[in-house]
Amino acid sequence: MVSKRLGYKVAPPGELINAVAHELMGSKQFDRAKKYLDLNLKNYPNSYKSYEAMGDYYKELGKRELSDGFYKKAGVMKGKG
Repeated sequence: MVSKRLGYKVAPPGELINAVAHELMGSKQFDRAKKYLDLNLKNYPNSYKSYEAMGDYYKELGKRELSDGFYKKAGVMKGKG
């Protein structure tokens, strides 16, 4: 709604979205958390934090191969991979 009103895209802060997603994961609302994490990847595709948070998501689900892939991508983006 904000974007429409202003006439240009306004993305919610990535750190806020990650925090909400982690809260949802903590209460086992994984489907809702995934929607927030996907939004962050869409809005901030060049942020290592978006990939790191998605790694946390898959780690919580016990999907190690997927989580490792996201952590690796985050590390490369931070210059440590």
